[in-house]
Amino acid sequence: MSHWLPQQWPKTVVSFETKADQDANGNVRYQPIGTGFVFAYKDLNCLATAKHVVVDEEGNERKDVYVAHNLKKGGIGIAPLPELKKFAAGVRWHFHSNPGVDLAVIPFPYNRDEDDLLRCGQDLFENFENVVEGDEVFFLGFPLGIRLESKVTPLVRGGIVSLKREDSTFLIDASVSVGNSGSPVFLKPSIYDFKTGALGSLRPPKFVGIISNYLSYVDVAVSVQTRRPRVTFEENSGLATVFSADLINAICDGPDFQNTIESLAREGKLSPRPS
Repeated sequence: MSHWLPQQWPKTVVSFETKADQDANGNVRYQPIGTGFVFAYKDLNCLATAKHVVVDEEGNERKDVYVAHNLKKGGIGIAPLPELKKFAAGVRWHFHSNPGVDLAVIPFPYNRDEDDLLRCGQDLFENFENVVEGDEVFFLGFPLGIRLESKVTPLVRGGIVSLKREDSTFLIDASVSVGNSGSPVFLKPSIYDFKTGALGSLRPPKFVGIISNYLSYVDVAVSVQTRRPRVTFEENSGLATVFSADLINAICDGPDFQNTIESLAREGKLSPRPS
């Protein structure tokens, strides 16, 4: 990996997968369909992803999705999505009050002695106001269902911030594919200050948001004879929507998530875990 990428950061990523096929011996092969990001909120480990990865069009939790991550003893641990809610009574996915925000967050009690995972601390979250058009970014994920057979290792891809919107989202110019939904996006270290246009001190990598999906454009083929549309093609525009870290914090700071934290605290489920 490039020297500027913190070597432990890929350990903050999990893969959301579905069953692809099964061999003659009954061994199941899984294929990534999305990405998740492990982070810390107060004394609680949490998992964030794009809402559409874990919820179907009717708003129900998907039963055909599994969470995969590396184990310290080697190999991959895979568990069905509903297993995440067995941590404690009342644990569930939490969403933004605006249904259009494609984010989902859930308490994620990974076992630090068995699971080869780390969490991203809140000190590494960058505020949306400090993200500027032209900032270089990189993101981790599993595009096109690609991962190693023996290890959950995310692909590293890059781009730039193209446009900041007024709803705490932004567009990136990057090669985003199916499987990158839920990928964490980070600022690439830089010594160029886009706010002042001058060289300055090193700007460290920080977490800025979660990828939702790429923007597509539609191209219509028209019949030469009839002048009527015959075939519609949908293509990847090369732009992708990112929901900012501010929106994840808004979910965690909301009353529903705070009630969950209070419930877990009463049950003695909150305990700091080193990152």
